[in-house]
Amino acid sequence: MNLFRKPTPAPADDAAELELLKLRNARDDAQTRYNRAKAEADRVRANPGAVSALMLQAALVEEPAAAQALEAALSEYDVMASHVEQARKDAEQKRLDEEKAEKVRAYEEALAAYRQAADALVAAAPKVRSLAVEAGVYLPDWQGGDDLLFDQSAEPHILGETVAGWQTV
Repeated sequence: MNLFRKPTPAPADDAAELELLKLRNARDDAQTRYNRAKAEADRVRANPGAVSALMLQAALVEEPAAAQALEAALSEYDVMASHVEQARKDAEQKRLDEEKAEKVRAYEEALAAYRQAADALVAAAPKVRSLAVEAGVYLPDWQGGDDLLFDQSAEPHILGETVAGWQTV
């Protein structure tokens, strides 16, 4: 196993996640630093005579510096977290849009095939109806809606479009 191999570069999403993880660690470190500085400042404020002036000064200077560093780390983390969350939402929306486009494409292909099959039926339906009339066969009216073979009502429709070439015998 080669311990010194070059790491493979992370994809953009992984890079943002890694950066967010680094900022989270920096935020946690800043929080720890602030907690320690606050505890030390509280300790020296409680008994200022028991510590040297240099320790007192260092503790009182470190507390606001740690608070400022914590505020900066929190702000930077929040900004990056919102960017990462927005990137996640955008990626999910893109995936949903692609799925919808694929479904629309599949629907359009199926509709084209359906219309092609319906056109073939339109050509054959008048012949079948005229043969039925000549043979004296009863063709009942279709009650469920327009039908190319059994409907004697108005022009049949496919998805609201009138089928061209239909003639009632």
